[in-house]
Amino acid sequence: MVALAAAALVLPVAASAAELVVNGSFETNGGAGSSQLDGWTQWQAVGSKGGFFAQQGALSPKAHMLVAAPTAGSFAAMSDQAGPSSHILYQDIAV
Repeated sequence: MVALAAAALVLPVAASAAELVVNGSFETNGGAGSSQLDGWTQWQAVGSKGGFFAQQGALSPKAHMLVAAPTAGSFAAMSDQAGPSSHILYQDIAV
């Protein structure tokens, strides 16, 4: 849950001369073989069951449980797992 909260803190990025966060809204699809998580790096602890997924609608992508729909746009990043897990979703930015 901590990783999900950390990802949510960087979502609304103000536009400036250059975007600092790549795909901060999770709406970008980079083409064949990519996902709405393009630009983000995922880490998970050994033995974790699940990961981060692009959520669309009101069902979690892996467990298929009812959840709140994305607050803006069509997609959100969601940590979804079937057991004990630790996940981090991040990207390095230059300021």
